[in-house]
Amino acid sequence: MNRTLYSLVGYLLLPLLIIRLLVKSIKTPNYRKRLSERLGFISKIPVPIIWIHCVSVGEFRASITLIDTLIKQHPNHRILVTSTTPTGSSAIKQYYDNQVLHLYFPFDLGFIVKRYINQIQPEICILMETEIWPNLIHALKKNNIPSILINARMSEPSLGKYQKFASTLVSETLNNLSLIAT
Repeated sequence: MNRTLYSLVGYLLLPLLIIRLLVKSIKTPNYRKRLSERLGFISKIPVPIIWIHCVSVGEFRASITLIDTLIKQHPNHRILVTSTTPTGSSAIKQYYDNQVLHLYFPFDLGFIVKRYINQIQPEICILMETEIWPNLIHALKKNNIPSILINARMSEPSLGKYQKFASTLVSETLNNLSLIAT
């Protein structure tokens, strides 16, 4: 699979992804709230941004020391921490209150990612653990925005699946990262 096919599948699945969030919101209403952020409809952030993506609570907790260090070392920047789950969002807001910005992570589709990046204009994007987002990483590289994958790890079963179904896509994506720290 290459990025074009990946994107096509993503465009076809977008309505199902939205429906899935709406169904999940029956039990957890926060999945419905701020859906527009996942579609890239966010306000422009007019200050320098350091962007850290943490899928959920575990990745967020693992990144606290890094976030604290970035806050201290870059007082003229705002730290944007994105998540994909309401529990991650809640943990970020509860821990940092207004010290950091929080948004939901956008769906990994070219037009959505482009709009998102244009609004936040990050100076760097730091992805926690095994977050491989081909369209995001491609857009960051295209815009000369460094992207770093930290705390990276991959299990043998995941490696096998990547090699079998998406070796070209994964290889291209990983080669577009500025740095991988395992």
